Amino acid sequence: MSCEPCEAEIPEIQKAYEQHQDHGFVVLAVNFGEKAEKAKTFAEKWELSFPVLVDRRANVVSQYSVVSLPVSLFIDSEGLVRERVFGGDLDGYRHRPNPPAIDVRATTTGRR
Repeated sequence: MSCEPCEAEIPEIQKAYEQHQDHGFVVLAVNFGEKAEKAKTFAEKWELSFPVLVDRRANVVSQYSVVSLPVSLFIDSEGLVRERVFGGDLDGYRHRPNPPAIDVRATTTGRR
């Protein structure tokens, strides 16, 4: 994987996961456009303890309207996207007001 912003943000994501997983915080990393072996190598390099999924057909990219990488989506337990953070700037995320939620359930189930 040759995404410098991805590599810059991943230690912070791992740390947040370790601190909050007991409170229902879930992380699903999604690698798209690469083979499973590359995703596995990335996960091993960074000793990730959350799942790294491979989206070879870019279904997730399409469903969530991803236009640049990296992007971190904060999705609540109801399936609403509460925040999108582009470019690996998770520190900047902490200082932003919450935008309106985006309901992605309509695109996944065909209904709200």
